[in-house]
Amino acid sequence: MRTTIAALALIVTLLCGISLAEKPATGPLYFPASDTWETVSCQQAGVDAKQLQAALDYAGEHNSGGVVVLWRGRILAEQYWDGWTDETTHPLYSASKSVTSSLVGMAIADGKIRDTNQSACDFITEWKGDGKTEAITVGHLLSMSSGLEGGRQNFLKGILSRDERGFATGLPVTHEPGTYWEYHNSAYRLILYLLEEATKESLQAYTKRKLLDPIGMTRTKWETKWLTEDQYTFLSTTPRDAARYGLLVLAHGNWNGKQLVAKEWIDRATKPANPKANPAYGYLWWLNGGEYYYRPLNPWKQQGPIFPGCPADAFAALGKDDQKIYIVPSLDLVVTRLGDAADSTTPALSKFDSTFLGKICGSFGKE
Repeated sequence: MRTTIAALALIVTLLCGISLAEKPATGPLYFPASDTWETVSCQQAGVDAKQLQAALDYAGEHNSGGVVVLWRGRILAEQYWDGWTDETTHPLYSASKSVTSSLVGMAIADGKIRDTNQSACDFITEWKGDGKTEAITVGHLLSMSSGLEGGRQNFLKGILSRDERGFATGLPVTHEPGTYWEYHNSAYRLILYLLEEATKESLQAYTKRKLLDPIGMTRTKWETKWLTEDQYTFLSTTPRDAARYGLLVLAHGNWNGKQLVAKEWIDRATKPANPKANPAYGYLWWLNGGEYYYRPLNPWKQQGPIFPGCPADAFAALGKDDQKIYIVPSLDLVVTRLGDAADSTTPALSKFDSTFLGKICGSFGKE
């Protein structure tokens, strides 16, 4: 078991052991205006404190650096390990994909992208003139159903490429777009270039102006690849900043009365984008409650929901080495977890998901 910083470990006990009678247990969501963040007790949330602590202990035993649990926007629990603090930044890896989904929704609302049916070649001009690639839409890229040649070998080649745009646009179309789901990192990253073409801003600047600054994600930024300045890869953030984004999505894109992302977009992005191909995937979001799902780089159908024991409406941003932003609307719950790989290196889904989130969800309704 990893060593827990004693002072920070007390945070969970304190929040779960005191009833804050002056604060209502019902009412509108709370949005933090600064680094000062209001808290809520387990008693108010109707949570079993021992079960919640067991979930956090499990996270600590599985290489977590930091965990934040929000209930209706307030901090229900927060814990750090091995020198981490609420200011420690860490890569989100592929959990950044879900943030990208929101940025596309913003660009559509801004009129920079017509809609998800627009051909991606309007922005990825290398595809013009080829009927197969011209058939790939913005929605196909968002739903991992572009039809571009995939497989483990291409997945690794794309990650290692110094020109991932050139690599991705040079891949052949092996499935009719929209008919086949495959977790395709290089196809996804074309969306980052697409956003820059559409908005006429750098991805860094657009993200900061439209998302990070309005909700106070002051310690978050895009990282670039191979020491270049034009190949963005993933966001670097803190557990608290990630929780702010999760709260925005829980609130259907509204931050303290200001609609930053259209409610209709959040609702659409967090529903199955292509149910026949993969009922557990939306627009770059992983969805619970489907009859089956697919793991990255694994063509075999997995039966059941991705988070067994959790409410069917749960959904998540999932990244390599267990970077997590879980959202459970029916419980008014947001959970973030950053750190090293819990069990083994995975692109997104892992055994950690159902156990950790299941323990947290299981603590509700047992006051």
